[in-house]
Amino acid sequence: MRYHGASPTDAWRPMTGVLHLYPYFLALIGIGTVYVGGAWPFAFVAWIFVGNAILEAILPNPVGPRRKGPSRDSAYYMALVAMALPVQLVTTAYGLYRVSFTEVSWLEIAGITFLVGTSGGSLAMVAAHELVHRRESWMRGIGVSLLFLVNNPHFRIEHVYNHHKTVGTPRDPATAKLGETIWGFVPRSIVGQYVSAWRVETERLRRRGHAAFGPRNRMIWYLAGMIAVNGAVAVVFGWLGLAVFLVQSYFALNALEIINYIEHYGLVRRETAPGRYERFGPQHAWNTAHFATEFGLFKLGRHSAHHMDAHLPYPDLYNEASAPQLPIGYAGCYLMALVPPLWRRVMDPRVAAVRAAEAAAQ
Repeated sequence: MRYHGASPTDAWRPMTGVLHLYPYFLALIGIGTVYVGGAWPFAFVAWIFVGNAILEAILPNPVGPRRKGPSRDSAYYMALVAMALPVQLVTTAYGLYRVSFTEVSWLEIAGITFLVGTSGGSLAMVAAHELVHRRESWMRGIGVSLLFLVNNPHFRIEHVYNHHKTVGTPRDPATAKLGETIWGFVPRSIVGQYVSAWRVETERLRRRGHAAFGPRNRMIWYLAGMIAVNGAVAVVFGWLGLAVFLVQSYFALNALEIINYIEHYGLVRRETAPGRYERFGPQHAWNTAHFATEFGLFKLGRHSAHHMDAHLPYPDLYNEASAPQLPIGYAGCYLMALVPPLWRRVMDPRVAAVRAAEAAAQ
């Protein structure tokens, strides 16, 4: 699909190539805080959420342009997102080294674990999300490798082959219901997506005439890969290193699920016939182009465009003004979601407005 239409000025356009280095600037600071130790890893994580929320509140939320084709600098932008693999490897390995082979307090172990997990959720997961959609096999391979670093390789199957088809319907575990709290959504989504990934893969194999549980089942290979990765961590970094690796994976997975919660909260597709739903439209995802989301998360906030054409590279995603807009970027929404009454007070009226506009348009 190609997008055509007016091209409003993007407030960030003159600096966009440099600003997309923002997640790696943060990663360098994060590695530095792991080296320094003490309470600094906690301070860094606080910046990721509170500091970025402040930036989102004071900086503009630009409406990006619709483009007619791929970015001229697409190789540069794809290299940027692929660079997440070595950066996350270094962050994880160094964090595990610090907790396993140097003298650190339990407070420092907790801070390093939280920092590595936050990097896994905000860098590794988001970069993997972009890469598993690419047509090039080497890019998908990098994406799956990133997912192994947070023990979540089945995301590639569930996200691409179920979420993108069923988003906004009861068949999608990653769509948050109106009134559902983050505390109820996260465990439901984690379990539901894992079960769904097995279902998607077994159904794929049966359609092709293959055994559901055999060597062609990618979920089995992913499970074997996870056992190998975690075993290698235990051998190299010991049992404490393995414990930290597992806990940081949990933190990363929670970060992903809170993003899922924000992206589709309360937005549903109309059922046109039993089991059949209207086509996904821009009104079925929350959008934002606030600074930290735009440049720290590879334009993940331009989410309607991503769902309307999942193969569109992230530099070409646009934030259509007619699509539902979040009141602030993901960092601010993340903090709001942790307080359900505040979240509902802010977001439920916006959901009602979107649904009323849909009803009026029918």
